[in-house]
Amino acid sequence: MHGGLLAERETAIIGAASGTGKTWLMADLVRALAMGEPLFDYFGVSRPCRVMLIDEESSIWLLRQRWALLLQGRGIDSQRFARDVFDTNVRIAVDQGFSFDDDRALDALTEAAAAFRPDIILFDTLARIHRRPENDNSQIAALFEDRIKPFKREVGCGIIFAHHVRKAAKDAPNDPASLLRGASDLKGQLDEFWFLRGRSGDPRSIFDHDKCRAMPEVPSFVLERETLPEGGIRLTRSGEALSASATAAEVNREVILRYLIDNGQQSREEIFAYGKTRGMGDRTVANVLSSLLETEDVDRARVGHKAMYWASEMD
Repeated sequence: MHGGLLAERETAIIGAASGTGKTWLMADLVRALAMGEPLFDYFGVSRPCRVMLIDEESSIWLLRQRWALLLQGRGIDSQRFARDVFDTNVRIAVDQGFSFDDDRALDALTEAAAAFRPDIILFDTLARIHRRPENDNSQIAALFEDRIKPFKREVGCGIIFAHHVRKAAKDAPNDPASLLRGASDLKGQLDEFWFLRGRSGDPRSIFDHDKCRAMPEVPSFVLERETLPEGGIRLTRSGEALSASATAAEVNREVILRYLIDNGQQSREEIFAYGKTRGMGDRTVANVLSSLLETEDVDRARVGHKAMYWASEMD
C-alpha cells in the first residue's frame, strides 16, 4: 500500500514509547489509507482502502480531536471528509473490551469485518486485546497461530498492532526488536515492524523500518509532527535519519544522541565507553558532545564528581 513501507495483507507492529507520536501516526495512517493519499507526504497509497480501528487505549474524544487537527493541517473540510470518506471507508470501535481470547467478541468482530470487508484492521494496543502473559513466548506464539492468523485469513485483510516498548537499560541491547515489550520472539510473528524512537513530547522522532518480508526495508527517516501557523497538524517525512551523504561527524552525532535517548542520563565515562564500541575515539566523542551541547540537543550537569549528560526535554 505504501510504496516500500507496507504491503497488503501483512501483520505489522508499530512499536513506540509513550509520548513519541504513536497515536498521531495511527490516526494519520487511517486518514491516508481511507483517502488513498500519500502517508507522510511521501509513501504512496495505491488506492483508497477500507479501514477498521479497534482502539482499547484512546478515548473517542482524543481520536476526533486528532483527526480534526490532521484534516485541518491538510486543508480538508471535516464535514466533507466525514461524508465522502469516513462513512464509506472507516469503521471504529473504542473501549469495547475486545479480546482475541473472548470467543463472543471475536465472533462479533469477524461478523462485522465480513460485512464491511476491510483492507486493513488496526488495533491499539496489542497488550489490551488478549488475556495472556505477554512475556511467555509459547502463549504469544499460540495467540498468533490459533487466533490472530486464522482471523486474518478468514477476513482477508492486513493487521497492524500498536505496541509499547520497554525502558532501555544501560547494559541491554537497544535495537528495536530488543526494546519491544513482552515475548522475545514477538518480532518473529510479524511481516512488518515499524519503530518510533524519540523523546516524549518531542514533535520529531526517528522512524525505523526494522523488518519487511515483502521487500527491502526503507532507510530510517525523521518523522516530523508540524503545527502549522494557520492551525492544524501535519505529519511529514523530513529526511533520512542517516542519509548516504551524511558526514562522519553527522553519523557520530546521531549515534550518541540515539544512545542518550534510549538510555537516559549517562556519565561522560559511560558515553566514552559506548563510543568505543562504535569505533569512536575519545577525541571524537568529546567533539560530538560539544556539538550536541551547542545545538541544545543534549543537556549537562555535574552530579558529585561526575559530569552527566542526557537528551534535552527528557529532564
